[in-house]
Amino acid sequence: MSVDSMRSTLTISTYLRRARSFIMGYYMFIILAVVWLIFAAISPGFLTASNIYRIIMFSTPLLIVSLAQNIVILTRGFDLTVGSLVSLITVIVSVMMDWKWPLMVIVAMALVAGLMVGALNGFCISRFKVDPFIITLSVMFILDGIALMIRPTPGGDIYPEFVSGIMLYVNGFPAGPLIIFLITGVIGTLFLERRYTGRLVYAVGCAEERALLRGINIRKILLTVYILSGLLVSIGGLVYTAYIQIGDPNLGAPLLFASITAVFLGGTSAAGGVGRFPNTCAAVLLISSITTFLFQIQVIAWYRYIINGVLLITSAIFGKYVVEARVRTGGV
Repeated sequence: MSVDSMRSTLTISTYLRRARSFIMGYYMFIILAVVWLIFAAISPGFLTASNIYRIIMFSTPLLIVSLAQNIVILTRGFDLTVGSLVSLITVIVSVMMDWKWPLMVIVAMALVAGLMVGALNGFCISRFKVDPFIITLSVMFILDGIALMIRPTPGGDIYPEFVSGIMLYVNGFPAGPLIIFLITGVIGTLFLERRYTGRLVYAVGCAEERALLRGINIRKILLTVYILSGLLVSIGGLVYTAYIQIGDPNLGAPLLFASITAVFLGGTSAAGGVGRFPNTCAAVLLISSITTFLFQIQVIAWYRYIINGVLLITSAIFGKYVVEARVRTGGV
């Protein structure tokens, strides 16, 4: 074999390896595009600008919550409080607005509530080394009880200025959700892939013993992760409150399984240390797209639950193979 042919073979091999690495890095966007084309063929109105924006709008709270879940799962944990905390935030905001408290105080109290829940989870998990599943499950029940105690049934009036501040209407067009979606995607990606703290999250999830040998304070990282999760979820709860404009003690329940599904579907490993947030963003859009499509073709409610369950199982299995393939190609 001549030198030129060897160089050509090496060049082709390099390009193929890079192409495979790129596909494995952003595979969810390819899947999302294919699914959108299939849905558009079945329902011609699916790919209209208004429908795509509707999908993005309803994806925004889920994306914020999924970012929180993604960070936690990267450390080999789970945060089962996300749905209950969103419900509690809507209840707190609605009740305080019934009492006519100043808007900034209400927002601050909602954020503090999220920080406190995150700190409770993080302290118990990092200090006592109890399984995150057990701790967050227990706190989830506590939050459910508090939300139902404060507001047993949905209700309350939400300030119009709060809604307009979140929705950010421009010539009648709600630009806020799109802006929040993009900001969440960019900040989440930069934090996990470019910031030192984000790399520590990967290090803790990938090999805790090795992280200890490197001098990483595991307890501090875990506490920080859960506090950050609580803060993000409270922000997601504020956005959700602006959407529904009432307080609902059961509103956030679907977000728990949706966020876990999005993270696994995006290729983040339950074993920790492997996963990319951009794929989680695409997975969130995919989940919202499926939900929107099922409503458009008028699928009966109980079939939607079955489909969601199948999607969760599929995402866990699919995510496992994606993680293994990504590790083989040297990705994260």
